Amino acid sequence: FERAAGLTDEDAERGQSLARAGDLAAMGGRVDEAVPLLEKAIQILDAAGQNAEAASAEARLGEVLFSTGRIEEGVALLERALAVHDEAGDEAAIAPVSAQLGRLLFFEARREDAMPHVERALELSERLRLADVVVQGLINKALLLQHRPNESLGLMRQALVLAEETGADRGALRA
Repeated sequence: FERAAGLTDEDAERGQSLARAGDLAAMGGRVDEAVPLLEKAIQILDAAGQNAEAASAEARLGEVLFSTGRIEEGVALLERALAVHDEAGDEAAIAPVSAQLGRLLFFEARREDAMPHVERALELSERLRLADVVVQGLINKALLLQHRPNESLGLMRQALVLAEETGADRGALRA
């Protein structure tokens, strides 16, 4: 994808290719490669007026930064991405970003701020039938409700059942 980015003269295509390269680097655990690729993709996509694509790359970068302990930066990126998707009214993009933002806010010890995002993610993902987002939302809600152990455990068990039924391996591992 990096080579493809270098072969095109169109900024939007170059930005999308770099974002995909960053995604693949992140999935492969190559965070040091993923961060600059995603940052460059965001810059190019923003300049090309590809707001939704830039927001998606920001959300992915936020996840990558979280994995390196840079939670506060990740939260800021996810909040910006969510604002763009909100403005566009793209519920299918809002749901996973809301779930991830809730997760990061939990790890930032901001439970009160996290719950509305988790609830929103669950509401949208249930309606849109986004099983992987439902799984993530259930896990996040279970973590937020640890002070109510029976409810928390019930949510976590349902997340695991749904993850196994739908092949959401990442969710199954988290649950």
